[in-house]
Amino acid sequence: MASVAAASAEADRALQLKSVRDPGPRAQFLAAMRELGREGGDYSMSRLQRLVAVDDHFHTLLARDQAEFLTGNAAPTEADRDFIVSVQRICLEAANGYQRFLRQRAAWATNREALDAMFRVTGLALNAIHAFVKWGYFGNEAGRSVPWKQVHALHTLAETDGYSQVPFVVFASRPQWTASVQALYLRTLLLDMLHTGKLSRAQIEIADNWLDAWCNEYALDTEYSSRHHLFCVDVASDSGLHLVRRDRHGASLRYVRADSLKTQIDEVQAALRQGNLQPGAPATAFPMGEQVALLGVLEKLYHSIVAGSENRQEARTVLDDREVDVVVGFARLLAKLHGQDAEADIERWRVQDLSSNGYGLVVERATADAVMLHGVMGVRNQATGRWIACTVVRKLANRARGEMLVGLEVLSYTPVAVDLVPAKAGGEPSPALYLPGQEPAGRQDTILAHARDFAAGGPFVINAGGAVWRVAMSRIVSRGSDWIRARFEIESKA
Repeated sequence: MASVAAASAEADRALQLKSVRDPGPRAQFLAAMRELGREGGDYSMSRLQRLVAVDDHFHTLLARDQAEFLTGNAAPTEADRDFIVSVQRICLEAANGYQRFLRQRAAWATNREALDAMFRVTGLALNAIHAFVKWGYFGNEAGRSVPWKQVHALHTLAETDGYSQVPFVVFASRPQWTASVQALYLRTLLLDMLHTGKLSRAQIEIADNWLDAWCNEYALDTEYSSRHHLFCVDVASDSGLHLVRRDRHGASLRYVRADSLKTQIDEVQAALRQGNLQPGAPATAFPMGEQVALLGVLEKLYHSIVAGSENRQEARTVLDDREVDVVVGFARLLAKLHGQDAEADIERWRVQDLSSNGYGLVVERATADAVMLHGVMGVRNQATGRWIACTVVRKLANRARGEMLVGLEVLSYTPVAVDLVPAKAGGEPSPALYLPGQEPAGRQDTILAHARDFAAGGPFVINAGGAVWRVAMSRIVSRGSDWIRARFEIESKA
């Protein structure tokens, strides 16, 4: 009980602080983080909430008090180095505390509310490590490396448990800042790639703000596409992003898809021409020249991606006057294919273009905001009336017209509604989709199911095509916030 009282007292003192400019308040934040995240402490929701509140308050004060430091271009002074090191120590204690709570999650993540908090705690641990790394960049610490194994492990935890793409509010003091574990992971990967030791402090901070806003629109794919991927990360390694090697692929590689980068660069260019800052950047904090210089770095990155993929682009057919019926969300597509017809769920979207792999659809931005990146959608085949299963792979905003281009990749043109019945007696059947592949022998066939069904293990019994199949899902090939697409093995047929 004494340790609980001590942690509570440290948290209360930290939450009363008004600045982090001086060493004294930073020492108090360090003591609070250390006590709240201490090994062997009380792993309860109340203690976790105090840790999050202190972390939130620290970053709120830091965002205000760092402005003068960030605009300096000279080599760090002794006072600057003390500022950098103390901020890093606070961030490291926060990261360690969050990771201890994750390791002990069985003690506190015992209900739905606590499980939702676990998503956020994973993201906050990544955010704390990211801040530790970024402040190392401010000090030009070339010899200090990113703790990649910890970063990869946090993303892998979220990916394995199926919540890496679930959005959440990072800090209550900034309710407009929503992210996912995957977006925060990509932010660290991309900032590390951008920072070659030549960016100023201001440019590092501007890039970080832009990536905060942009990375929600990027993706990590498990299957390589020569049209979309130039960079990848090995989650089993101790390194960050590197160029894709055509002769090296494996289950631990994740491929970065940043299709919206060009649109984002164009939006920054348009804003700078008008003398405005890109939303998300700290208003009036940095000279325009710093932003223009950083934009040049990003344009070089984009051109390298184009140069690496210009011979791999697929021809697309432009269609300006056609509309299609769509249903948004895995649950609604399941309902359609399982015969639970509800015309109210059908929306009408405009087709911009199509290819052999998918569609480019245009919709009002207010409508598209409810569409999740990597979510499942259905598109009605106008010729047959059947539903095509698709997943959202990109969302590109046209702010001038108030529209959003939503890129869909076809999962299957002929999905079949099935029920996954647990082979063990007493289990409840779960609706799913069987997705026939293009390979006649069936080796590319997959099952689209709720993420919880894969976590349940199996095997499952499926009644389809006049036969009863006993199958076991073996490997996930893609996933979203509430669904997985998995290969499967047939154990028996009757």
